[in-house]
Amino acid sequence: MVSEDQNTFQQHFDRGDSFEKLGLFKDAILEYREALRQATKHQDPDPQDPDFHLTMYKLALALRDNEELDEAVDTCRHLLRLTPEDDVTHEVLGTMLVDKGDFDQAIACYQEAIRLDPAYEDAYHNMAIALKEEGRYQEAVAAYHGALKIAPDEPDIHYSLGNALRRLDRFEEAITEYQMAIKIKPDYATAYNNLGLTLIDLGRYEEAASACRHGLDYAPGDEALQLNLQDSLDGQEEAG
Repeated sequence: MVSEDQNTFQQHFDRGDSFEKLGLFKDAILEYREALRQATKHQDPDPQDPDFHLTMYKLALALRDNEELDEAVDTCRHLLRLTPEDDVTHEVLGTMLVDKGDFDQAIACYQEAIRLDPAYEDAYHNMAIALKEEGRYQEAVAAYHGALKIAPDEPDIHYSLGNALRRLDRFEEAITEYQMAIKIKPDYATAYNNLGLTLIDLGRYEEAASACRHGLDYAPGDEALQLNLQDSLDGQEEAG
């Protein structure tokens, strides 16, 4: 860009960034588009230009946040045609496709992001979520394990892995994951709840009641925990 165009580009980019931070996404979109117009006024897009790349990326996010999902997806795909090795945009496109309910294409995006960056924890985690939505629980378990190799102390991943294992009737493994989530995050009431549910499934009512009571210590009004506590107490009574 010539210097005058660079100054005008920067002004529009900065205004777009400010509008985006204020949640004024429609205004941000207009500014980012004008910044891109200035960037390509006298030349074709340069995919190696970090300013151009960042502006297109932020335009895609602003479109998504303004609920213009189709255009957001198109913008990401345009950006990836210019910079196909961009792992972050592959992952973000995956999340947009999940929002559209296109899980197969989303999974392909996450797989490409992981190919480009094998340590991309968010891509593993989000791919696992998409796989679960498709009912592909065995593959989801593998993806969660991939995420945990990178982020072993992330309680939400242990919790989500526990849920996937539970859907596969691998109850003992699920219990281990819920317990790990609680160990990392002691006030994780939802993990206590699902731990209680899994223990009820195994007929371990006393342990289930204990888990539910611990969860209620952190979420005293939680209806699911209260119901599961009652189920575990009823189970104890029926078991004699």
